[in-house]
Amino acid sequence: MVARYAGGRVHMIDKVKERVALAAGLGADLRIDEAAQERGLACLALFGERLQAVPDARVRVVGTSTLRRAKNAPEFIEKAEKVLGHPIEVIAGVEEARLVFVGAASVLPSRGRRLLVDIGGGSTEVVLGEGREAQHTDSLHMGCVNFTEGFFPDGKISPDRFRAALFAARLELEPLSRAIGGEEWQEAVGTSGTIEAIATIAKAAGWSGRRLTREALFKLRDQLLQAKHTDDIDLPELTEKRRPVIVGGVAILCAFFEVFSLDEMRPCEGALRDGVVEELIGRDHVESVRRATLDRLTDRYEIDTAHADAVGETAVALLEQVADEWDLPMPFTAEMLQSAATVHEVGLSIRYGGYHKHGCYILENSDMPGFSQDEQKLLARLVLTHRRKLRYEAFDELHAPWPQRSTRMALLLRLAVRLHRRRAEVVPPVKLTVKGDKMKLKLPEGFLDDHPLTSVDLESEKKRVERAGYELKVK
Repeated sequence: MVARYAGGRVHMIDKVKERVALAAGLGADLRIDEAAQERGLACLALFGERLQAVPDARVRVVGTSTLRRAKNAPEFIEKAEKVLGHPIEVIAGVEEARLVFVGAASVLPSRGRRLLVDIGGGSTEVVLGEGREAQHTDSLHMGCVNFTEGFFPDGKISPDRFRAALFAARLELEPLSRAIGGEEWQEAVGTSGTIEAIATIAKAAGWSGRRLTREALFKLRDQLLQAKHTDDIDLPELTEKRRPVIVGGVAILCAFFEVFSLDEMRPCEGALRDGVVEELIGRDHVESVRRATLDRLTDRYEIDTAHADAVGETAVALLEQVADEWDLPMPFTAEMLQSAATVHEVGLSIRYGGYHKHGCYILENSDMPGFSQDEQKLLARLVLTHRRKLRYEAFDELHAPWPQRSTRMALLLRLAVRLHRRRAEVVPPVKLTVKGDKMKLKLPEGFLDDHPLTSVDLESEKKRVERAGYELKVK
């Protein structure tokens, strides 16, 4: 999707859509097969040609369910980025759900609370919210592709198979039903390909109008059961690419209508791509979502925010002195370093011993709206490496050149933490210079004499960074 922002509105100027079905190539070993990779790369080459003239700062590419699950996702992403010419972010399920909601909100009237459903190939995103604010987000491991392959593997459709798929979908929805079943909303909204296709078929068949009704959905279900095989499905407006996976999507949507007692659903064109574009334009909104996520963590785990802010300011001040020499792109690295400083003591809520490890676990397993999967992983690993042993191998999962960049960010955070060992005292300006893997830290005259504990810490730090291949000199 290519859009232009003018007059306070987003105007679409180009849209290219290709159904790749990457999830269909995800085997039992959780690896994307070669055929699916080739389909994906061919599609990205097409998109890459369209994006050649668009500056990097105005492009955002996100990966979803299949890239979250695939063991060989890093290798595929590396090839995909070369073909596309832009970096790819893999976003967490709840972040995908939030962006879908933002996209839908951008094209719908702002009034009322909504339950939003987005059935994809490998996952289904569910959001309860109002306006642009997603109040409850969830990502469920069920989609039209994996449900069709799991319950209709050879294309045969039978009442027993459909009941099994419906039962599995209902089981997946039960925890969500307990969480939000008592809530109220003014309308249910469905986005993206699966629900759009179902609504289009129902309208073309004359079963429903602008909204997909319960009666129309169940008529469609009955038509699929009569077909007995996906090859024999004959429905108006059903594309050949959608035909093999429509039955899995219908089973999931039927479960939603049953579990949440829905009478109708409003199809909506706004979805993930629209949400990404909206937030690419409204960067301030993304930052406010990230800030809210960090605030929630600091409140829940009772983090000393005054100390965290002081550490963050020093870490960013050090970064600004070495960013060019160390190839640390601003302002992204500053945002991530400040965020890591904000939550670097989150693990203290469990216990002091090994709190950096506890903090890493908390961050890796928390819902963090506003952060991509890679950004969340980066924050967790920065917290893991901010004290004790410098585990530079912790960043190996990040794709190049981020392992080296992240290690250097960790070095800056470690120095900031040590300089604030007294916690209550303001640290005077310090000078840091680097050349390759060599660092020189210049402190105000007499600082080490007045801060013997910091002096001991920095001597210990010299040895720790040396084991990671770096040299630190302090004077």
